[in-house]
Amino acid sequence: MSIKVAVHIDPAKAIRMGRSQSGNFMVELTLADIEALTVEQRQILAESGALASRDAVPGSRCTTATLDATEPTFAGVLEGIEQLKKDAERRKRQALEAQAKEQQALLDKISEAHEKGPEYFVTLRWPSGGSSYYDTICDVNPMIAKDETLIPLVQQAKAIAKSRNDEKAAEKQARIDAEEKARRDAIEQEARFKTALAAFIMEHGEEHHRERCIENALPEDEAVAFLRGKLFEPFDALKRFDKITEAEVLGTIPARHMRVGGDLAYIQRTDVSFSHEPVTQLPNEQWVKFKQIRAIVESMQSTAFDITMSARIHRGFLDVEGPNLSSYKVVRYSCLVTITWNGRPFSRALALYDAPETPSRSTSVAK
Repeated sequence: MSIKVAVHIDPAKAIRMGRSQSGNFMVELTLADIEALTVEQRQILAESGALASRDAVPGSRCTTATLDATEPTFAGVLEGIEQLKKDAERRKRQALEAQAKEQQALLDKISEAHEKGPEYFVTLRWPSGGSSYYDTICDVNPMIAKDETLIPLVQQAKAIAKSRNDEKAAEKQARIDAEEKARRDAIEQEARFKTALAAFIMEHGEEHHRERCIENALPEDEAVAFLRGKLFEPFDALKRFDKITEAEVLGTIPARHMRVGGDLAYIQRTDVSFSHEPVTQLPNEQWVKFKQIRAIVESMQSTAFDITMSARIHRGFLDVEGPNLSSYKVVRYSCLVTITWNGRPFSRALALYDAPETPSRSTSVAK
């Protein structure tokens, strides 16, 4: 703690002094210096006109008092010194209280660490490298780490973090290995498919197919299209499935609702929804078509490829609200035939009807 006194006195009479930038002499006295002053020295300060008005320095740990020549009595100096002593005691008391709180908080953390065990020190963090997985770390407060009783817990926490990270590293490596194996398998499967495709072209292709295949001049898309056509050749006489369109669904709505000012005048094409799902129960007309397709599939069973079939129901619908309005829908059935040839699937959707059904209008969408 110090008091800075601005004086204009003979330098020889000062205890310690220096010259400021303005040329005035500055005398710096500590509390101990003030208490040790002789009567003559205190008289010098009194005659200098020093006053106990104090200017605190923000952020400083010591309060600085500047005593200027506005108070002619020495009583002001003594009053200022007494106030500085009180301030010093108050700050010391506050510092002790803050230190006690920090120590208690530290003891609470240590107690909590003992209570929770090593898991207290195990936390998760997001890696800075941008990984999509969390890393487990042993995060120990440096202050807590100084407690020797926590050393075993910290060691266990580090072992837990390492074990978890080792497991995740092993899982990540397993995923990487699986992805790499899948990539290699896909490359090998593609090579086998191309070899088999070339052999198929040489056996079943036209002359121009074989000539270009030998010269490696046959585009793969053309070769695959030829293969697909040959695989589904037994189904060429059957009708293919017609996808339901938005226009068909909107066409089910009576014109009186669509005219300007009508209930559905502002219906948009994007308001139409579509869905499809497998089905095991079929109306009789669709069942007859399904049996016809199944007979062809059974006749095609071969070791050269796998063939499956499944019935599906397709819906295109428009839910509307309002008096005298209903849900408008188009429903159609199909049979999806899938042939897997040398690891590559080819599909064709066949119609389970002779002609598209007449659009219907009901009070709810078909489920």
